[in-house]
Amino acid sequence: MRRNAEVAVWWDDARKRRLPLVCVFSGEPASDFRQFGELTIPAMAWLILLLLPLWALGGLPGGGFLSIQLPVSEDWRRRLRVTSGLALATMPPTVILVVAAFSDWFGLSILFWVIGAAFFGTSMGLTLWRESWQPRYSERFKDEHGAKYIVLRGVHPLFAEAVERKYRED
Repeated sequence: MRRNAEVAVWWDDARKRRLPLVCVFSGEPASDFRQFGELTIPAMAWLILLLLPLWALGGLPGGGFLSIQLPVSEDWRRRLRVTSGLALATMPPTVILVVAAFSDWFGLSILFWVIGAAFFGTSMGLTLWRESWQPRYSERFKDEHGAKYIVLRGVHPLFAEAVERKYRED
């Protein structure tokens, strides 16, 4: 079943682990919660690495990082950890190979460029693949009483049903 549902949740429920224990990805029973932000950790790492020169010169403003806690099954927890770990693990060799290519170590610049490009492609591919799993959420909205809520998009329909059932029962 595709993750194409969307559901409105109270901001405090998403921040304080008060959502039903149904995996946001698979609709299976969830074993725990996992923190999700606007970007995945590998995506943030690449962004920092690529924009570090501008940041060092004071050219990038600092922004607030909004994060929420969503329930995930053990299977999805493992998938997220492995994919993020592989994407992060390929970053240092990529940087080393690019530096080696620029420095023309041992006169093997072209070899370093080719291998570096392969590592970069692998790391970015894993990062973008991991990023595509990321549930999206809207800005915080306020209802007529001032309570904040967000709309989660790209969640499993069974998760959306569990949230709606929870709110009907409350």
